[in-house]
Amino acid sequence: MAQSVATFSTRTSTTADDRSHASSSQHPSSSVSPSTIAPLRNDKHSSLSVAKKRSVDDPVKRFDAAVASRNDSSFFGRAQELHDLKAMYHRIMMGKTTNGHGRNVAADHDQDRSPCHFPAAFIWGLSGTGKSRLVEQFCDEVREKEDSAAAATAIQQQAKHEKDGDAASNPKPKPYIIQGKHDEHTGIADPFGAIIQAFTSFANQVVANEPPEEVACIRSLIKAALTDDGKSIIKIVPAFQKLLGADSTRNAEDASAVSNSSSTQSSLQYEQMVHGYDTLATDMAQNRLRYIFLSLIKAIATKERPLVLFLDDLQWSSNATMDLIQMVLMDKNLHGFFLVGTIRQDPNPHTNEVMEMDSNLPLSVMLRSLQEAALAAESATSTRRKGTPCWLDVHLSNMSLDDTRGFLASVLQQPAGEVAQLASDIHKNTSGNVYFILQLVQHIQANIMANDGDIGTGDTDAMMLASAKVRQGSSNDIVDLIASRIDRLSPKLRTALIVASHIQFEFDIGTLCIALHSLSVHIFDSVASFAQEERSPPSHQDKPITESEVEQLLEEAVLSGLLLHTIGTTIYKFSHDRIQQAAKTLVLGEDRGKLRYRLGLCLLGIYHSAQDSKEGDGNDPSRYEYCKQFDGSKNRSSSKFAPSQVVSTAQGSSLLFIAADHLNSIPSKHHLFNASLNTEVAQEATDLGALTSALKYCEVAFAELGKIRTPWKDHYDLTLRLHRVRADVELALGNFDVGCELVNEVCQNSRSVTDSIPTIISKSEALGRQSRGIDSIAVTLQPLQSTRMVPKRGVIWTIMKDLMWIKMYFRNHTDKEVLSLPLLTEPKYYVSMDLMNQVMAQAVQNGSVVTDWLICTMKSIRMTLKHGICKHSALAFTFLSILSLAQNDQQGAKRFADLAIAILRQTNSEGSGGFVYCVCAVTIYRWSEPFTKCLSLFRTAYYASMERGDLQNGFITMFTSIMYSYFDGYPVDKINRAMKMLIDEKELYKEKSNMCAIKHCGSGPSMLLGETPIDWEEFASFGDTVESIMAVDTSGNAEPITDEKEKLYPLIHGYCVRLWMCILFSNFAVGEILVNKLHKLNFQDDPSYELQTIVPMYTGLVAAGRYRETKQRTHLSMLRRMCKSTQKLWKTKGQSCMGRALIIRAEWKSLKTPAKDWRRVKLAYDMAIAVSTEGGEPFKSCGHAHEAALACELAGNYFVTVQQHGLAKQYFTSALHYYQKWGATVKIDHFKKQHRNNINWNRLRQLTVASMQSGVGSGGSVPVVRFIGRSNDAASDHDDDLAYSLLYEDSLQSSKPPHQVGGGGTSIDHGPGNKSVDGGGSSLDHDHADDDDDDVSVLSDMS
Repeated sequence: MAQSVATFSTRTSTTADDRSHASSSQHPSSSVSPSTIAPLRNDKHSSLSVAKKRSVDDPVKRFDAAVASRNDSSFFGRAQELHDLKAMYHRIMMGKTTNGHGRNVAADHDQDRSPCHFPAAFIWGLSGTGKSRLVEQFCDEVREKEDSAAAATAIQQQAKHEKDGDAASNPKPKPYIIQGKHDEHTGIADPFGAIIQAFTSFANQVVANEPPEEVACIRSLIKAALTDDGKSIIKIVPAFQKLLGADSTRNAEDASAVSNSSSTQSSLQYEQMVHGYDTLATDMAQNRLRYIFLSLIKAIATKERPLVLFLDDLQWSSNATMDLIQMVLMDKNLHGFFLVGTIRQDPNPHTNEVMEMDSNLPLSVMLRSLQEAALAAESATSTRRKGTPCWLDVHLSNMSLDDTRGFLASVLQQPAGEVAQLASDIHKNTSGNVYFILQLVQHIQANIMANDGDIGTGDTDAMMLASAKVRQGSSNDIVDLIASRIDRLSPKLRTALIVASHIQFEFDIGTLCIALHSLSVHIFDSVASFAQEERSPPSHQDKPITESEVEQLLEEAVLSGLLLHTIGTTIYKFSHDRIQQAAKTLVLGEDRGKLRYRLGLCLLGIYHSAQDSKEGDGNDPSRYEYCKQFDGSKNRSSSKFAPSQVVSTAQGSSLLFIAADHLNSIPSKHHLFNASLNTEVAQEATDLGALTSALKYCEVAFAELGKIRTPWKDHYDLTLRLHRVRADVELALGNFDVGCELVNEVCQNSRSVTDSIPTIISKSEALGRQSRGIDSIAVTLQPLQSTRMVPKRGVIWTIMKDLMWIKMYFRNHTDKEVLSLPLLTEPKYYVSMDLMNQVMAQAVQNGSVVTDWLICTMKSIRMTLKHGICKHSALAFTFLSILSLAQNDQQGAKRFADLAIAILRQTNSEGSGGFVYCVCAVTIYRWSEPFTKCLSLFRTAYYASMERGDLQNGFITMFTSIMYSYFDGYPVDKINRAMKMLIDEKELYKEKSNMCAIKHCGSGPSMLLGETPIDWEEFASFGDTVESIMAVDTSGNAEPITDEKEKLYPLIHGYCVRLWMCILFSNFAVGEILVNKLHKLNFQDDPSYELQTIVPMYTGLVAAGRYRETKQRTHLSMLRRMCKSTQKLWKTKGQSCMGRALIIRAEWKSLKTPAKDWRRVKLAYDMAIAVSTEGGEPFKSCGHAHEAALACELAGNYFVTVQQHGLAKQYFTSALHYYQKWGATVKIDHFKKQHRNNINWNRLRQLTVASMQSGVGSGGSVPVVRFIGRSNDAASDHDDDLAYSLLYEDSLQSSKPPHQVGGGGTSIDHGPGNKSVDGGGSSLDHDHADDDDDDVSVLSDMS
C-alpha cells in the first residue's frame, strides 16, 4: 500500500508491513466506515431509522440500507492518522502551540513529536482517499469523548454532592464543530462562502441544541465582542439573527421609526442622502470583516469549549478566505481554536504520482506566509527549538491490494479468501481509491441483484459474476460511473440533482424549489437528450413541481446515498463532490450553457427578491430587468414560493456570486446587463473586503462596457459607479497609478463636482496611507476651492471673520438651540463637509499648515449653523474646541467638545466617530476630567474605529490609552504586556503607521522591568541619525522614515521616554542633551495633554538636577521658566496637571529657600505628593503615583542636604513603597542600593500589608482599552487582563498615601489643609506656606 503519512516537521514513512500490522492490531474491522456506501450518518443527518421505515423497492437502495445498518462505529486503515489528529487537538487544548511566534510553549515530554507553531492540521490526498471521512470520524470521536468525560464527571459530582447535600454543577460542555466547503466553480468567485457556511451552521447548532442559559451566555459574549449588538455579523451571516435575538435589529428599526415620526421628511431625506453618499473606504471594508470574524472567533472559542473549524477542499479557496485564515492562525492571543482543512491533490496522468500544487493558488501563498512567520519566530527567540513544524500534515493515499481485500471483506462481511479475486479485479480497475471502490461495488451489486444475486450474502456465483463484470467493462472513471447511476433515476429526481449541482455543493430546499419551478419548461428539454426515450420529459402543461414533491425527491436521494440532510433544517448537500460533478456532466455543450444562463438569471432574481424583502422596498420593477431575458418568467410570478422563504436560507451574497459565475460563463450580447451585473457583484465583494474577487468582476464589467460606444454619455450612472468601484479597489490593492488614472477619468467625465467627490476622497485616503499628507490635502482642497466653498486667497482674513461670527453666534444661542437645528439635506453641502473633514484629519495627522484645518473648521461650522447638522459637523466642533483651548478658553473648549459628541449621537453616527472621541479625550477632557472618563472615550473610540475598519485610528487610540496609562503611573508590568500585545496586533494586521513611536514608548516599561538594558550612550546619541530612530524596530515592520516630518513623533516619544529614565536614575547630564534636542523640535502646536505637561516637567527636573551638579544659573533660569509654564497650564487649561506643576514648584523652592526654612520646602513637597497620589477632591483627576514616588525621593534627597535625616528616612520609605506599587523593578533595585541605610524596613512592611488589605497596589489592573488581540481564555496562565479587558467603568483605584510614614511616632500628613509633624514632634501650620513667588493658597482657590 502506498502509505498514508502523518508528518509534523518532516514526512515520516512506515513500511507496508508495519502499517498492515498496526491496522490489524488496532482496528481490524474496516478500512473506511461502511456507512460511506450509503452515508446516512448519525443524528446530524437523516437518520437510518427514518430510512428503514420507508418501503424500498429498488435493489440498490435495499443493498445500501443493508450495508449502512451494519456496524457504523468501525474505521479501517486510518488509525495512525486519526491518532495524530486527536493528539494535535489535545495539545492545542492544553496550550502547546505557539501561534507561529515561539512564545507560550509548554514542555511536551509525553509526546514523541514537538508541538506546532499554528493550531492547524491539513489532510492531503487524491480525491476519494477518505480525507473528509477521516475528519468526520475525528469530530465524532472528539464529541463522544467529551460526552463520555462529561457523563463520568457528572456522575462523580452527583455522588459527591448527594453525599454532601450540595447542588451538582454542570458538566463540561462539548466542543463546537463547524464545517464549510469550498465549491470547485464558485469557491474563488464566492470569496467567503465556506466561512459563512461554517458560521451559519454554528448559529443553527447553538439555537437548536444548546440550553437557554448557554444560548444567553454565547449571545452576551458575542455582543460584548461586537459592541454594535451583533448587527455587523448579522449582515454577513444572516443566521446569527436567530442567535442574537430581535434586539440586534430592533435598534436600527426603532431609530428609523423615531426619526420618521419626529422630523418626518427631513430625517428621511438625510438618511437617504447619507446612504447615497457615504461609502466605507475599500481598505476599511477589508479590515472591518477581518476584525469582525476575529472578534467573533475569540468570543466563542475557549479552552473550556473549543471551536473546531473544518474547511473542506481548501485548494478551491479564495484569496480573501486565506487571508482571514492566516490572520486567525497567527493571532498569538487565540486559545481553544483548531483548524482542520482538507486539500485535494491531482494525479499526474502519465506517472500516477501526486502532482505538486500550483504555487500561485491562494492556499499555497498562505502556507508560504505561515512558514516564513514561523522561521522568523524561530530566529527571533532562543527558547524555541529549531525545526519546529508549522502545522500537522496528514497525507492519505490509495489502498494497497491487501488493504483492498481487507476492506471488501469488512464491507461485505465475508472471509478475505472469498473476496480475493473480486478485490484483485476491483483494485486493478480503481487503483485502490476508497470512494471509487465503494461506488463500483454499488454499481456491480445493482446489476447482480437484477439476477437475484447478492454479493453481500457470500453467494459464490454472485462473487464470480461480480468479478467478471469488473473485468468485462466497468468504467475506470468514477465520474462516469456515478453519472450512469444518476441517469437511471426518475426524470424529476435526475432534474432536481442536475439543478442542485449547478447551485452549490450545499443548497437550501427553498432555493431549489424556486429554481425548479421557474426552469420547469427549459430544464427538461435539456435533460431529455441524455435520457432514454421511455423517460420523456413532462409536457409544458404539467402542474408545476411542489415543495412537498421536491422534499420527497431529495429524501429519495438521501436514501440512495447521493445527498445528506441535516435534520431540523432545510439544508441539503451532496455526499461527495464527485456526485455533484457527475450530475453536472449530464448536461453538456450548448444545453449546459443555456441551463447555466437561465439558472443564473433565476438565482439573481431570488437574491434581489431577498434583498428587497430585507430592505422593505417591495417589488421594485427596475430591479427585475433580468426577467426580460427569461422566456415565460412573467407568467410564473405567482409562484407559491415567496421571497421570504429565500431570505431564511441564510445564503446571503453567495447567491449573487453564484449567479454571476453562471452568467459570466456564457457569451452574451447583452453587454449593458452584464456590465451592470458585474458592477453590482464587484461592489458586494468590495463591501466584504474581498478585493481580489472585486477586481476580477470589475475587469469583466469594464470589458462589457467597452463594447458600448459612448458609455459615459448613454449610461452615465452605471459608468460612474463602475469607475468608482474599480478606482477604490485598485487604490486599496496598492495599484496607485492605475487608480489615479481612473480617478482622473471620473473627474473629467463627471457631470458635477458632487459626483466626483467620493472618488477624490478615495485618492486622498490612498495618498494618506502612503504618508503623503501634503499631497492628500492638496487633492482634497482642489474641488473645495473650485466650488468656492473654501477661498484660494485671503485665508487668514476669512478665518478671523468667520471666527468672530461663530463666537457671536454662540454668545446668543444655547447648546439646546444648536442641537435643535434641522438635519442637513443638501447633498452639495454634505459632500463638501466630507471633504473638509478629510482635510482636517490629514492636516492634524501629518502636521500640515495650521491654516488648512482652521479654514475648513470655520467653513464647516458656518455651514452647519446655516444649513443643518450632519455627522461631519462633529469633527468641526472638535477642532473648534481645540482652538478654544489654545486660546485658554477651557469652558468653551468643553462646551464644543460636548456638542461634538452630542451631534454624533443625534445623527446615529457613533460608529464613525472614533476619531472625534479620541481627539476629545486627548486634547480636551484630559485637562480637567478624571482619567476614567477619558478611558471611557478611548474605549468608545477604539470600538467605533475597529468595527468600521479604521485600523489606523483604532490602533492610535489603543496606543494613546496605554501611553497615558504609563505616564499616569499604572503598574509597569501590565503596561509592558499591553505594549507587546498592541505591537503583535499591528503586525497581525500589517498596519505599520506609528510603529517606531509605539516601540519607543514600549521600550520604557521594558527597561524598567530589566528586559532591555539601559544604554546611556545610546540615549545621548538618540535622534542624531535616522538609523538611531529606526533601531528600535528590529522586525522591519515599521514604515521607513523619508523626511523630517515623519521623524517628529518617533523623536518626541523617544526623547520623553529616555528623559524619564534619566530623571529616575539621576543621570542629568544625558538628560540635558536630550532636553536640548527635544526643544529644537516643532511640537508646541500639539494640543495633547501629555506632551503639554510632561515636557515642561521633565525639563524642569533635569534643570534642577543639573543646577545641583554644576551651579550654573542658566539651569536655574530654565527651572523658573518651566515652573511658570506648568502653573499657567494648571490655571488656564485644567487642574489635571496640578501635581506636575507642584513638583516643579517644590524643586524651585528647594533650591531658593534657605536651609533654616526647610519647613516651607517640606510643605511644598507634601502638597505635590498629596495631589500626585490623588489625595481627594478636587484633585481626583491628578493621580500619578509614580510621580508621588519621585516627589518623595526628591524630598528625601533635600532633607539629607539640610541635615534632617529623620524626615529623609520617612520620605525615602514612602518613595520605595510607591515604587514597589508601581512595579519598576530596576528602579527599585537601584533605589535600595542607593538608600539602603535610609529606609525604615519595618514601616515599609506595614505599608505593604496595609496596601494589600485595602486592595490597592500593583495587583490592580490598568484600565486601558480592550483590543482585538485579547486572550479569549479566561483561565489563561498569563495575566493579560491589562490589554484585553474592557475599559474599566468604575473609578480609578485610589492610591492614597498612608497617613503614617516612618517610625518613632513621626508622621507626614499629605492632605492639603492638614498639619504635618516634623522629626522633633512639633507641628507646622499652613501659615508658614506664605511665599512671595507662588502662594500655595491657589490650592484652596481650586477647591
